[in-house]
Amino acid sequence: MVQNEKSYLKVEETTIKDDETSIRDDHRHSFHELYLLLDGHARCFINNEIYNVEEGEIAFVWQGYIHKMTYNRKQRSRRLLVYFTTAFIGDEYLPMLRELKNQRHLRLLPEAFEYVKSLFYAMRGEYSKKEDYHLLQCQNLLRQIIICLCRQPELQRQADVGQNERIVQDAAQFVSVHYAEPLSLGDLARKFSMSDSHFSRTFKEYTGIGVAQYIKLTRLRAAEKLLLNKTGSITDIALACGFNNSNYFICDFKKHYGITPLQFAINMRKG
Repeated sequence: MVQNEKSYLKVEETTIKDDETSIRDDHRHSFHELYLLLDGHARCFINNEIYNVEEGEIAFVWQGYIHKMTYNRKQRSRRLLVYFTTAFIGDEYLPMLRELKNQRHLRLLPEAFEYVKSLFYAMRGEYSKKEDYHLLQCQNLLRQIIICLCRQPELQRQADVGQNERIVQDAAQFVSVHYAEPLSLGDLARKFSMSDSHFSRTFKEYTGIGVAQYIKLTRLRAAEKLLLNKTGSITDIALACGFNNSNYFICDFKKHYGITPLQFAINMRKG
């Protein structure tokens, strides 16, 4: 994560091989991710919820959201990806990004799919060739994509979530609400009537990270919001977000963000 948002863009097309189930190692980053599935099937965990994503559908991952994409071993999947910051697309598009943040998963009408796909490919071409003014043209194309997506009907939430997936969703949502309280693998396993080892394996299978790491990232994200809003002292923020003491909080924050919480707050005041 970066403390002062900078303009950032990356565009790529990837093919998921038959023997890959996930190609993400980092599960949280400081830029938005726009994901168009060209063919195949993906199972997406995005900020406490699990979705099926099929050909012609879009997934949007808000900056900072924990996420994981899982693919069917028996078929190849192709996807187009755009990573970008709000600073790149422009603050005036923030309300539309928030609309996509709330939807997260969209099914495109056939004509919209072809149009959006053409814009993705045009942007990938500009990004690859890097001719004069290519970033400006990429910005224009991305803005057109965002506008088109916001005009699409909202996708009905899919209900075909298995028992283990439902448990993982409920556990992740529980952490997002109760992060300020004492939480552990054992606490969550008992709450959802599973052994520690079974719950740990199941949670990591669908989220991509361990329970303790998920709790820590959720607490750090909450602390980041308090620091951005200049709410309370470092010690107050640490305790409010579930850290036992401020030293532990400062150490974890610096390891994850590269700077101390105080430096982060000072930098934001300068911004």
